[in-house]
Amino acid sequence: MTFKEIYDICIPENKRRDEQYNFFDFYCLRHPSVLMTIPLIKSPLSPTAVTKISVLCCLAGFGLVAFGGTMLLKVLGWVCFYLWGILDSVDGNLARVRNQCSKRGEVWDAIGGYLALVLIYFSAGIAAFFDDPLYAFGEPYWFLILGAATALCSIFHRLIYNRIRAIGMAPEVRSDFYNSGFNLVKFVKMNFFTVSGFFLVIFLLSMIFHVLNFFVTLYFVAVLGEMLIAMRSMLRGIKG
Repeated sequence: MTFKEIYDICIPENKRRDEQYNFFDFYCLRHPSVLMTIPLIKSPLSPTAVTKISVLCCLAGFGLVAFGGTMLLKVLGWVCFYLWGILDSVDGNLARVRNQCSKRGEVWDAIGGYLALVLIYFSAGIAAFFDDPLYAFGEPYWFLILGAATALCSIFHRLIYNRIRAIGMAPEVRSDFYNSGFNLVKFVKMNFFTVSGFFLVIFLLSMIFHVLNFFVTLYFVAVLGEMLIAMRSMLRGIKG
């Protein structure tokens, strides 16, 4: 199959429109994922196996970024997180092209997604704790706590939303995070405040230039704000 054939099958039109505004995701994750899918179509590797490999990439990225003793190891950890971002699309591409979608695969995909959110933010906090910052402020343990808190905040409202869906209220409850369409706020969020956007580039530069303390603080405030806004919207939308 050609690149275009796979792309047309795997990316619905509404998602395609949104992704074009998330430049890093569109050009550095989605396109490489389609290229990586091509040689895997006829391989014995299942979509769920690809998802499991992406989970291993997450775990490796966490260990290397958080506890790598050298910048080289930390950058290798970042590469593992980047590979997770690509493989997170490859598994879905493969499932759609082969028509091998399964509930087990969906569960593993959710595991990988939540794990990535938690481990990326937490690894940044641990790395900031051990870092020798370019501009120091606050106690090192602050950033360890902020990294853990950001990891929690990043998934909390998503878990609540999924619970609301499970009890049949999803049509009545929509947070800004899930709204379709495009606006400036969504553009900024998609490009700079999601782990599949320029966030990854900012993360890498923060490690290289030893400003992880600023990075962790900024994203704690941003993710906390997103969680509070989403929770407020969801709770106001509950009927009964």
